[in-house]
Amino acid sequence: MKLVFDIEPVPASRPRVARWGVYYLKAYEQFRTDMRKLLLQVKRTMLAEPLKADISFFVRIPRSFSKKKRNEMDGTYCVSTMDLDNLEKAVYDSMNGHVYLDDKQIVEHTTRKKWVKDNPRIEITIKIV
Repeated sequence: MKLVFDIEPVPASRPRVARWGVYYLKAYEQFRTDMRKLLLQVKRTMLAEPLKADISFFVRIPRSFSKKKRNEMDGTYCVSTMDLDNLEKAVYDSMNGHVYLDDKQIVEHTTRKKWVKDNPRIEITIKIV
């Protein structure tokens, strides 16, 4: 199963605890809301077997970089402040209960993040092991 989500990748944030309850950062909350909307367009499958996931995160190159640097970086591996494991967690948690029962079913995965000038997105391939 191949899924492509046209959404800017956002890493999962730690839950913040306040007197009034637990909350997440606004950017992550917005990402979760947008992913829910995108997942509604995908046929609900609810896989129950062990799974292998291959995820590619395409991160937009900052506009502050020069045009020359942006052209050089396009398609190269992304070394930014976003941790790969937090990006994975955000995607896996979003697909819980829609594509598979729980993200604990993922027994093998390959992930990468790359720079792109245009069209930031997340591409996911899920296979039954």
